[in-house]
Amino acid sequence: FHVLPYDVNATLAATSRGASPELDPLHATYDPSKPLAARLLAVPALRRRYLGNVRDIATRWLDWNTLGPIVHKHIALVEDDVRADTRKLYSHEAFGYSLDGLRDYASRRRTFLLAATAEPSLP
Repeated sequence: FHVLPYDVNATLAATSRGASPELDPLHATYDPSKPLAARLLAVPALRRRYLGNVRDIATRWLDWNTLGPIVHKHIALVEDDVRADTRKLYSHEAFGYSLDGLRDYASRRRTFLLAATAEPSLP
């Protein structure tokens, strides 16, 4: 069977909304409302595979040299509309600040995940 991720719309949410760059990638193993994830991650081979995927995401996709151009491409698509929106909840300046926050969050999350998924040292 295939595990399908869901409800990840706030994966890179601003820390003011409660997301932490130090969230344990294995937090589901301790959450009683996620018994399937806990059982799957209890299998050593699946746990290694999952942590390898987390490390790959941190290494490749949370690197601002990769993520930054994608973000800026999407900014270019929406910035004029954000500026022109007369009913937005936040100012255009806040839009810019949130982008700075995203870069900081991605950097901190990347650092944390790389440390959390590092291979244990051999004796």
